[in-house]
Amino acid sequence: MNVEFEEVSLDFVALTQKNHVASLQVSKNIFTVITKKGQLYVIDLDTPEHVGQFKLDLCTTNDNGELVLTSWLSPNAQTLVCKTNFNKYHLLPIPSLLSTPQGQTAARTLPQGRGKTINDMKLVHW
Repeated sequence: MNVEFEEVSLDFVALTQKNHVASLQVSKNIFTVITKKGQLYVIDLDTPEHVGQFKLDLCTTNDNGELVLTSWLSPNAQTLVCKTNFNKYHLLPIPSLLSTPQGQTAARTLPQGRGKTINDMKLVHW
């Protein structure tokens, strides 16, 4: 197996706070960066000058606001699932993030359990 590494600079990501990045994922030459505050960047590494961006609709009404904890990118780089500390999951279609104007996509929040049931994903296996 031949592996090549290239150094990249993410100047467009405002990394002013320590531990600002929640998750970095790469699959099928698609690179995703999501910050804890819900800003998502999607880069097709074949055309890195084009960066798709999307801001998750997170609850930020108080000091203990909703933050992104982690994300999972499907092996075919078609879908990204993001998990927040409010136990919410956001489903994002990657192709539409790369092909539509900034911030316009069909993002969905997955339904939560009812009552006191807590649904918690630790791992996504595609």
